[in-house]
Amino acid sequence: MTTASVHHDTSPTPTEHGQPDDPTSTAERPPGGERDDDGENDETTSHFKKSVAMLLAALAILGAAIAVLETFASTSESRAARETTRTAVSGLAAQVDANALQRVSAELAATPELRERAQAETAALRLEATAQDLRRSALTETRIGWNSRASQFGTVVTVLAIAVFLAGFALVVHTRIRIPVLVPGIVLGLVCAGWAVHIHLRGVPETADASIDATATGLMAMERGDYAGARASFDDAIRFDDDYAPAYEGRGVSTFLDANPDFFVVGSVLDNSEPVRDSAQADLQRALDVGPDHNVFAQTLIGVLDLYGPEPASATSALDQALRLDPSAPELWFAHAAANTADGRTDAAESSLESGLALLDQRRPSDSTRQLAAEALTSFEWVRVFGADPESASRFARRIVELEASFVAGRELRPERADAATFTVEQASFDDGRLDLG
Repeated sequence: MTTASVHHDTSPTPTEHGQPDDPTSTAERPPGGERDDDGENDETTSHFKKSVAMLLAALAILGAAIAVLETFASTSESRAARETTRTAVSGLAAQVDANALQRVSAELAATPELRERAQAETAALRLEATAQDLRRSALTETRIGWNSRASQFGTVVTVLAIAVFLAGFALVVHTRIRIPVLVPGIVLGLVCAGWAVHIHLRGVPETADASIDATATGLMAMERGDYAGARASFDDAIRFDDDYAPAYEGRGVSTFLDANPDFFVVGSVLDNSEPVRDSAQADLQRALDVGPDHNVFAQTLIGVLDLYGPEPASATSALDQALRLDPSAPELWFAHAAANTADGRTDAAESSLESGLALLDQRRPSDSTRQLAAEALTSFEWVRVFGADPESASRFARRIVELEASFVAGRELRPERADAATFTVEQASFDDGRLDLG
């Protein structure tokens, strides 16, 4: 009988000698744990993830803060819009009431006391209407300011979302490009934080009610011809708010009209001395600096002050800017033609004159059209005396005279002059400063 022998291996195993079954022994592991394919160990990867998580939390908090500021700006815009509408309605109602009372007061000639009361109430209502109109304009600028701020905060949130994406993307990309992806995200986050602070620190235009009321008082005084009183009111308005454009504009106009009260009536300039001109232009320029960019009136008056000054040609620059803002105003083209004539640029002057004439309705001339023609004639006569090209100024002035004559005749007149002409006056009368032929 054959007996199978069993061989027992009694040699020591690796475990018995303290060696692990893993081919990579503990002694061969790198410090800090296992390394990935790029040589990063577990401890480094964990630290990177924690840092990115903290960055994402900071960006989220920043985004929430900016979103709150955006919501506040949007709410403020809505409130300003509602207040603008309410103010516009209130001002319109005051103006309607003032017009109605003015008609009533004209019918109260037989009762002086009632007429005076109606006139006083009319003046009060007109003052309220003027103040409300100014307040509506100020609120409109405030609404635009809040709208701009809300839009800017919205843009910052959009850019911040890109920063958040880059930071999160750095967690899943290949180790070698983690830093190139993360750094732009950090930079964008810092830019967004600074950008948001800059937007928040920029003021939204708001005008003090006291400045608006004082400006309205000044405008009413200027309408009555009380230019000294108007300047005092505008001074008060500027003291309440030194960035309120209508107050500077009003003070500049009242300074000029105090020396030339008939300017807006017949275009007459009696005193355009250097102190008057410099003071008025300084206020008008300040109005342009702190006010809206489309203030055609202030820009035009600066040019007109130069036109009637010792150097009429210097008006060209200001009138160029005014025409860029409003090329549809014939009076601007006439003033521009006069300034170019004073500078000796005849072709440019003639082109401007033709542009102005083309804008006039010569078929049905109104009092306004005749007034524009008279103002243009005054400008060319002034330039004829003080400009560089008196001959061209005389020729352009004759064009205006021919235009005025065609208005009187009711038809276009031929520019050719007759060799001789006679007329006989059969009947004439002169009464109350008016000459009546026939």
